[in-house]
Amino acid sequence: MTHASKDIYLTSIIPLVPQILTQIDRRAGSPTKGCFDREYWQHLSVDFPCMEKQESVLTLWLLYEIEHSSNVYRGSSRLLEWLEDGVGFWCKSQRPNGSFDEWYPHENSMTATAFSTRCITECLIQTKDSIKWKEDVYAHVLRAARWIAGCSEYSVSNQEAGAILALDNTARITGNTKIKEAADNKLKKLLSLQDEEGWFSEYGGADVGYSSVTLAYLAQLWKRSPSERLYSALERLVSFISNFVHLDFSLGGCYGSRNTEYILPLGAEILASKVPLAAGLAAKLRLAYSKRADIGLSNVDHRYLLLHNYFYLESYREARDPLDVPSLNAAQDFSFGRCGIIGRSREGGHIVASLKKGGAFKIASTDRSLTDCGWTVCDSGRVLISYHFPGSLESHLYPEGFKVKGRLKYISTAKMTTLALVALRVYMSTFGRFKFFSRLLKNFSRYILITNSRASGIEFERDVSVNKLGIIVNDTLKGLSNSQVVYLGGSLSYALGPSTGTFRNEQLSVKSLCFKEDDFQGGKLHVERQISWNTELNLFKVNNLKKELSSEHAKI
Repeated sequence: MTHASKDIYLTSIIPLVPQILTQIDRRAGSPTKGCFDREYWQHLSVDFPCMEKQESVLTLWLLYEIEHSSNVYRGSSRLLEWLEDGVGFWCKSQRPNGSFDEWYPHENSMTATAFSTRCITECLIQTKDSIKWKEDVYAHVLRAARWIAGCSEYSVSNQEAGAILALDNTARITGNTKIKEAADNKLKKLLSLQDEEGWFSEYGGADVGYSSVTLAYLAQLWKRSPSERLYSALERLVSFISNFVHLDFSLGGCYGSRNTEYILPLGAEILASKVPLAAGLAAKLRLAYSKRADIGLSNVDHRYLLLHNYFYLESYREARDPLDVPSLNAAQDFSFGRCGIIGRSREGGHIVASLKKGGAFKIASTDRSLTDCGWTVCDSGRVLISYHFPGSLESHLYPEGFKVKGRLKYISTAKMTTLALVALRVYMSTFGRFKFFSRLLKNFSRYILITNSRASGIEFERDVSVNKLGIIVNDTLKGLSNSQVVYLGGSLSYALGPSTGTFRNEQLSVKSLCFKEDDFQGGKLHVERQISWNTELNLFKVNNLKKELSSEHAKI
């Protein structure tokens, strides 16, 4: 059996530490000293700092503390100086109501407030006598906690999980019983919302990456405050997430409600000694990071490098070594009907698909994987897709596959304009200072950019059947016009989210199929494909006519 060492967490992050430290304003006497948002203090390209980036203060402490031959940063007094500066900048940037900004000024961001407070309080708890913290730091922490206690984001469960941990940490360092009571109440509410299939809601569905964030926060809470109910919830969540480490060690995919393609290892590592399935998940993740150069921290953008890196350092510290890696070939069929995610396995590979996202799927063998989001139609600057979530779709699941049909949805492709940016700043500096109007803008933005969609007149149907050689996919569109350009397949979706659209090696060889008016028959298009488990396109028919396989599509 293969053994997986926890050292992979350190070897993944240590080469990236110079990039992380570059983000901090380290200049003596600078008014923004300790700020992690380089766009703000160095490039001068934004007019406010993204305070979620201050989460990386925890990185500095973990680098200072962790003992390993590869960690050349251990014991550096400069790290403690920058850590103190980072906490100081966090304090001075707090809004009077206790909140912090993430995307725009006066935002009252739950994400930035809860997640940064969690990291600040971790530093206060763990540094002990290493830093003599100023008394007003605790006052700022308490102010943030009071704001968090009065805010809720249960449709985005990972934020609530982070908020609960931030409140619990604050109660530990301040002894405030009301904050502890708020943490307990939030936890009770969140656990009551866990779906019977094990997942927590992310905009109404299940998402792999954000589920692992929720797992990480709740596992840390369980470690400090064990309870049978929380343990049971974590077991079910681990059981759900464990289905989405694919045969080629890719993680997550387009079938999730938020399209994430990562799994943070911290929750699994914390639970590994108590939950056998968590130990198996942790071992698979270690092996995945060691085998692939396009997952984990290697393919995140500069923003998420700051927001995710410390999870890997914490994972190293929590991990036991070594772990035995269970066979990935033991994958089983599964059907999570309530979130619409299904999996089918055969000897040569497996497929995971979403019945609520137009049948978007990923297939994988031990060598490679292929993502197919579905239909994308471009029409005079407008974009219509089959994989919008949530979708109003008809679906049917049968033993050897599934069928989905519905209408393509128009989605927003709007970009920030100068006029819109000015209007946003004016609104937030006036009305936006008040909670009601700030919340109104937040909900409106989510609706326009994430959850809103409008059905078109174009109907689609996808039928996928599974056999021992691979899958057969039949896709049909009805109601096309000659001015439209149609794309099928590909791994990049229009789903909006800061942690989506990352690069994976698959994208070097995957290209969407493109169709134009010559391929339409009376406004209809039918495409049949036979795709092997190793992602070879063995048969390609358009409107029942066999097409020659070009070099760029023969291996997709």
